[in-house]
Amino acid sequence: MRPDQKAQVVSAPTETAGSRACLFGAECFALSWIAGLLSAFLHITLPAVCFEVILGAVLLHRRRKPELTLILLGASLGMLAWLRYDLTVRRPLCGLDGQTVPLTGEITDTRIIDSDRACYTLRTELCGKRISIDWYADSRTPELKTGDRVTLSAALSRIEPDYRFHTAQYQAGQGRYLRIYSAELIAVQADTGFSLRRAVQNYRARITETIRMRLPEADAALLCAMLFGDKTELNPADKQALYRTGIGHITAVSGLHLVFFCAVLTWLFRLLHVSRRGQFLLLLPAIGLFLLLVDASFSVHRAACMLLITRSAALFGRRGDALRSLCITVFLFTALSPYVIGSVSFWLSVSGVFGIGIAAPYLVHRCGVKGGQHTALSLITVSAAVFPASVLLCGESSLIAPICNVIILPFSVAALYLGFSVLLSGGLTAGLLPLGGLLCRIVRTLADAFARLPFSHITVSSPAVRGAVLLCAGVFLLLLILRARPRAFGAALLASAVLLGTVNGIAKLRAARELRVAVLGRKQEAVLVISSGGRTVAADLSNDVKNPQFVRAYLSEYGIDRLDALICTGRTAAAYQKELETVDVSRVILRDSTVWREGGRVCGVIPEAAGDRAFRLQLGRLTLTVDDGVLRVDRGSAAVIACRAKDEAMYEADAVIRYGGAPEAEDRCRLLLVPGAGEVPPGAETGRNQLLRIRPDGEIAVQSLESGRGIGGLYPDS
Repeated sequence: MRPDQKAQVVSAPTETAGSRACLFGAECFALSWIAGLLSAFLHITLPAVCFEVILGAVLLHRRRKPELTLILLGASLGMLAWLRYDLTVRRPLCGLDGQTVPLTGEITDTRIIDSDRACYTLRTELCGKRISIDWYADSRTPELKTGDRVTLSAALSRIEPDYRFHTAQYQAGQGRYLRIYSAELIAVQADTGFSLRRAVQNYRARITETIRMRLPEADAALLCAMLFGDKTELNPADKQALYRTGIGHITAVSGLHLVFFCAVLTWLFRLLHVSRRGQFLLLLPAIGLFLLLVDASFSVHRAACMLLITRSAALFGRRGDALRSLCITVFLFTALSPYVIGSVSFWLSVSGVFGIGIAAPYLVHRCGVKGGQHTALSLITVSAAVFPASVLLCGESSLIAPICNVIILPFSVAALYLGFSVLLSGGLTAGLLPLGGLLCRIVRTLADAFARLPFSHITVSSPAVRGAVLLCAGVFLLLLILRARPRAFGAALLASAVLLGTVNGIAKLRAARELRVAVLGRKQEAVLVISSGGRTVAADLSNDVKNPQFVRAYLSEYGIDRLDALICTGRTAAAYQKELETVDVSRVILRDSTVWREGGRVCGVIPEAAGDRAFRLQLGRLTLTVDDGVLRVDRGSAAVIACRAKDEAMYEADAVIRYGGAPEAEDRCRLLLVPGAGEVPPGAETGRNQLLRIRPDGEIAVQSLESGRGIGGLYPDS
């Protein structure tokens, strides 16, 4: 076997004559299974079948019949697996939307939504399948605990996509399509016996309370996020800084946490001189308790499976194999739960493990580097492996992750080990928490400093850039499969950087030359975000308290960190203060007669009171005029007017936006946009959360912002 083959971290029995199928059989089958499952999920089955035929012809021509059989079998079974799940589970569950059905199930999790509402996770049976469903109970419902069995008459509601959040997509990645907002509690069977799940949850709550009592709020929130994956109390600014520096993975309980946990236990077992077989048997229940204790995502379950496969290999006289372990794990999880193919956590975890366990060792071996160069190359390789999934699924990725992981991650790991000591000792080592809090403060400070650098991250919303990312990822995979030399990888990396930089620069230049007006809000509300020439203004016209959430979502999707002006009212000012905490707002104008407290700030600036009078803003070539609820936007020869649907005046502009219902007046315009209205004039554009684009040549286009927001269209069924 050549040295470059050894570097692929692939170990197997001796190659047999005539074929390498026995050596790479598991990998061929598992990878083709994933390809088939993903193609059926994305509704591209026909192109996938055509590709299978072409690939089959090539392999048949090269006399690779064993590989051909495994690949075709895996891809076909993958397609059938998703089609079966779709027909027997997803569609029947979604078909129950709006129906009231009797349910009996066990409470598996409880959490408080606000002061008077609780959310219970109910494990029950629907359509002949065991599923978990969230029940949002009101204040009249008696307090329930984990382990209780309840009988409900429940009104089922499908989880609908919401532009503000990724809820529908995230829940679909967990196989959840329904929720209960209204239910009549018929009977409760209290669990009076011992419940391991409840005991573990109570223990976690006690440790969490200990941490929060002994540390400042921000430090305690970060330590709890690192230890349990509970990010509910984490400051939005801290959360954004962590992800933009590429160390956000420390706040999502992942395989890294499980490895640390098992490393501590293994060290204790060795001190007690426990045999290797005994260590493996003791790790089984320990890993089970860990999964109950934390907010376990797919990455934790994946790591647990891979860890057990790797540890068990030595018991059977075999070497651990990262690629085969990953392929087997991915196959097992997708075979048992096909819906994880649509989980962002799934793809980030798989790409991370691929970078750490396969790509990085291969490149390090081929380059022959050691010491600091070894670490640097490994970190760069891992970041490159995660980059495509981050950009395509999350819309954003860190550009300084390798540097930040070297500088910041050691402090995070030290804080995590201190947290584990408190967790495993039952709070007896709580005296170490101040040191853990100091380490968390250092992590927050460094992350904030690095996140403020001009090129700390990249935000991608252009389809052209996403296509370029896919192309570059395909080239790197091809080079890895062909076992190319390091120079080829270096050239590919340089070419990819130039290509992505060029395509992204062109996309931003085109966006800056356009006049963009995002019409956001729920139902028939309207809050506008106007962008042109690097200037951005948010103008809230309907004053709904939920409007700031839509503005935050839009700014995040398009990577806008600065607002030149915010136009709102006193009624929504506090909500904007909360939602735009991470946005730099230069100017705030209150367009009502609400008396704002003297010296009070909104988004960090003292607001200007415009009252009911008309006012005008001049920002470069962009001009905004507000008069009696009518907003006019001018940029060069392009003009857009936004007004109430009941306004009887007729307006003349390139585009007119009528919000709040069906319009009564007939405007003279090339495009009429009516957000959320059911009955609209012929030819008018309608729908919620639309982006109006006027190009320099005068061409007008409207696109929906709700289809595939931030995830690259990964959830076509939503």
